[in-house]
Amino acid sequence: YVEQLVHLLKESQINLLNYYFKEFQKLEFFLEKDNSKIKIRHSSVSDYLKTSSNNNVIRAGAIAYSILRTVLNQDLSQQFFLYYTKKNMVLLLIQVYSGYDTEKLIDFLNQFKEIIIDEISIEQIYFLVDQVINFINSSADKRIILSLIRLCYEVGLYEKAYSVLESYYFPCMDMYMYKAILLNRIDHHYQCIDYCEEILFADNNSRYQFTIKIIKLLSLRTLNQTKECKKLYFEMLNNKEYKNYLEYGILLRNSELIYSYRKDIPYIKKSICFFNENNSIKNSLYAELTLATEISYAGQEKKAYKILSKIKNDFLETTTEKHIFYNDLSAVDIISKNVTLETLVYLEQALLTSHNSYDTLTILSNKICYYIVARQLCEDIIKLEENINKYMAIEPDKRIHRRIYFNLHQYYKYVINNETEATNAWAKMSSITGTTDEQLDQLIKLESKSNNSNIPLYVSFITYWHFDIPMIELHY
Repeated sequence: YVEQLVHLLKESQINLLNYYFKEFQKLEFFLEKDNSKIKIRHSSVSDYLKTSSNNNVIRAGAIAYSILRTVLNQDLSQQFFLYYTKKNMVLLLIQVYSGYDTEKLIDFLNQFKEIIIDEISIEQIYFLVDQVINFINSSADKRIILSLIRLCYEVGLYEKAYSVLESYYFPCMDMYMYKAILLNRIDHHYQCIDYCEEILFADNNSRYQFTIKIIKLLSLRTLNQTKECKKLYFEMLNNKEYKNYLEYGILLRNSELIYSYRKDIPYIKKSICFFNENNSIKNSLYAELTLATEISYAGQEKKAYKILSKIKNDFLETTTEKHIFYNDLSAVDIISKNVTLETLVYLEQALLTSHNSYDTLTILSNKICYYIVARQLCEDIIKLEENINKYMAIEPDKRIHRRIYFNLHQYYKYVINNETEATNAWAKMSSITGTTDEQLDQLIKLESKSNNSNIPLYVSFITYWHFDIPMIELHY
């Protein structure tokens, strides 16, 4: 737009602006303009400007990028959004830094991570990350590589982060920790456990070793290796040295891995206090989310609603994994038997940002619960089951498989009145062995005594088991 061009050039480059409009007729072969807009006549012009080795073109590009950088940074710092929105400023500056300063670009991405998470689509974020990768070469600074891995990890792009890690892997504590946590996040749990054992003593730094043990704990729990999981948990919980690190709060928060949903509440509350004392807002939010899920299971839905309402805005600004919040809000509706169309909308919204098989299965399981509580037929139960089977094929945690079959049994028995499908779902659930799930076992017992007015359901929440990796070796 002409008014945007005037804004970019009017202050520090007044002569350039006058020259541009005075000499525009010389550019009419390449550009066209009316009172409000200037357009490039053909895409080949843009391609030439981007790829040309002509010194005059290169110098002109440098001047243009310098003007954009100066004016947009100034507008951003002054919160001046008359000509560009905040989102558009961030996107333009990302393009500027992509072309001229990769290290500055990563600093910028970290600085405006909240805007990127809140306002830019997953597809755009993937594109932005690919832009950065295109400007990284094999001799890139280690800080840039680790910063990029960290950025991808923290906004939930786990596959992308692991791809960068594999391409630019080099030995250091930070890289070891990221490889371990990413193996966990992309569900390579056996490989994760083996790798954790391999690199546990690669350095004698106790915080590093504590971090590796927590990662191993998460994969042990996912694989239902409960005996080893509990042994490792209590070993860490009772280590006095570990209590000095922020990750100790994460261990307290993740007490849900070990204890029942009532016994873990005191530990989760301790984790919230721990994070608040250490001014770790993000971790405190995740602990509050975990507390909301556990007190819901304990029958305190109203308190859970209050917690979720309190943390909603701040939580959604910290992550691209917004499905966690929307799923949990719906789960409280279902547990309290207070479902509305909005409950189903939240579950559909949750599916949009879920890129993890366990989380997706959890959301699909809750959709079944919604239809049971609403006593409503699912319009396409066949498609829903096909979707479930697709994710079950890649999800190693058999507990979620059993929970889904239990809920499908309830749906077919109480909503559809299809005894054949109900029996089939029950048989599939019963065929899965080797899992420990006390809550499901209680529901199975209740089902033998149930009546149509109080149907046992397994409503599932999603909590943050994972955590941000501390930067130890490179100190930034």
